[in-house]
Amino acid sequence: MRVKNGVLVGVTYEDINSDGSFTFPSGITGIGSGAFNWCSNLKEIKIPEGVTSIGNGAFEYCRNLERIEIPEGVTNIGNDAFTGCISLASIKIPNIRCCIGNGFTY
Repeated sequence: MRVKNGVLVGVTYEDINSDGSFTFPSGITGIGSGAFNWCSNLKEIKIPEGVTSIGNGAFEYCRNLERIEIPEGVTNIGNDAFTGCISLASIKIPNIRCCIGNGFTY
């Protein structure tokens, strides 16, 4: 896992828990572009409070990702953030003011 200035910039297959979840390190304020792309073993993601931005292609082609929970503080979801996530069954987004690109195309 790689973090730069509070932004999660890279996650590998080995960083995903055996149950398909991911444990964020403390202090993360953003998820960088392409941070999780092609993490085929990722099944669910609960983005922690304190994260305000999800970058372009952040979860692109996480083909087994089924559930996403986005906190109230997120104000930007980049283009293609969840493109190719063909197993998505549940997306929990609170009533927030958020700029969403074409992040949920597949």
